[in-house]
Amino acid sequence: MKTEAFNNFPDEYDIWFDKESSIYNLELKVIKEMLPEKGEGIEIGSGTGRFSIPTGIRIGVEPSLPMGNIAVRKGLEVIGGIAESLPLRSESFDFVLFNTVICFFDSPEKAFLESYRILRPGGAVLVGFIDRESYLGDIYNKGKEKSKFFKDADFYSAPETSRILTESGYESLEYAQTLIFDRKSNTLSEKISGGYGQGSYVVIKGYKNPV
Repeated sequence: MKTEAFNNFPDEYDIWFDKESSIYNLELKVIKEMLPEKGEGIEIGSGTGRFSIPTGIRIGVEPSLPMGNIAVRKGLEVIGGIAESLPLRSESFDFVLFNTVICFFDSPEKAFLESYRILRPGGAVLVGFIDRESYLGDIYNKGKEKSKFFKDADFYSAPETSRILTESGYESLEYAQTLIFDRKSNTLSEKISGGYGQGSYVVIKGYKNPV
């Protein structure tokens, strides 16, 4: 996982969520709407705990020690590790959250297989990301060379992410999207809708052995 910038600038990363609170709160709202109502969850790539803690997730896996230390101070239990080789028992969680981190993985394929392994039967994975083929995705992708955090990122489209999830064993995929660009007003709408293809931020939910 590409962690150099996060190791060097953890506080700057964390402060971004306060500066861009409208985007942050909207992403958080979509995740909360898609999360299972009960069960024990874990966030992979939990960063500074910005999404784990508000959603009631108590445990995170994070490869960046400086980022993890910030999350620990906020009350999250953080396990050091990478998504492609999780230091966790098989079938030990009811749901797994990945949020805006798949673009930093060395192998999303291995990460999704690992998340599948640690899920209990009937469990769910949630993958939130900036769709490469969206308005913001295009801006982020074209400007990533100038970004300290996204310089080494590999952005994915919703169809690509869906394919990797399906090939990893996940079934019955569900979608939610927001940050839809309105060309008439030249603004990003905060409307939340199903599907993908319009919103810059997409959450895909898949199930292991759905009942």
